Amino acid sequence: MKRIYECLVIVLLAITMSGFTVKQDNNHLEGKVLNYSDVLVTINQKYTEKKYSIYDFEKYHCNGITDLTSSYTKKLRNLDFKKIYKLSFPVYNEFDLKYILQNLSAREEIDSCEPSYVVENTPSIDTYKYIPENDYDPEKQYTLELLELPLAWDIAKYADEVKVAVIDSGVDNTHVELQWKVDTKLSKSFSSAYSEQNPYEDKVPHGTPVASIIAAESNNFNGFIGVAFNASIISLKVTMSLANSWETEAVIKALNYCKENNIQIINYSGGSYEKYGEAQIQAFKNYSYRNERNNL
Repeated sequence: MKRIYECLVIVLLAITMSGFTVKQDNNHLEGKVLNYSDVLVTINQKYTEKKYSIYDFEKYHCNGITDLTSSYTKKLRNLDFKKIYKLSFPVYNEFDLKYILQNLSAREEIDSCEPSYVVENTPSIDTYKYIPENDYDPEKQYTLELLELPLAWDIAKYADEVKVAVIDSGVDNTHVELQWKVDTKLSKSFSSAYSEQNPYEDKVPHGTPVASIIAAESNNFNGFIGVAFNASIISLKVTMSLANSWETEAVIKALNYCKENNIQIINYSGGSYEKYGEAQIQAFKNYSYRNERNNL
């Protein structure tokens, strides 16, 4: 019963990830850089057991290192898992950053290296103008009929233990359709921007309408219903103070958090004209791999 219910929501992730592409060239900057001093690297599987420190990169004057996958490395059994590190250098311009990237990419243990990019979401004409505030109406939500979801609801209507992480711009937990839906214990902001630390504030807005499509309340006489109306939402905020932009590092941390907390369903509406870095792609792969804790 729970499985059928979860499948309804997984469709959302498959749709929003359809534009995912891989950055092929590590030596060229192909997007906006959060800052020139930070570099994200993925480590080849052969070196997964090695614990790196700044001394492994002292040749380039590395002054900081963070293992973005440290919390669940030991639990993973899949050999395709790769560690992701954030390395910090005293670099303040694009020329020096390219020099660091070229030297790091030549190292045997490093599969990819790139700056911490800022990615801008591809805007939709209607997405940001309309936040649903209404109960199930077949004429307004005809796609639900096409998917024959009412038949699935009859089977899975009691599956209220399902949790869906929305990695996005925040979710307004005062919204009429989401007042009792947002998990305030697990929701969190991963943004580095001081003004974006509230996971329940959605300035775009984007995360709120996405969460409403997933889990809008039923039987509240508002004319709108969520695909999985008994599910609860975990708001994981990754946007910056720049409107409609998010950090690669924040997305990686959010995925790591989902793995740590056994959150088995996520929605990440990260469509963009820009390319995605290898580190972010690898973070999604790491999230999907089977581990000892949740048997995904």
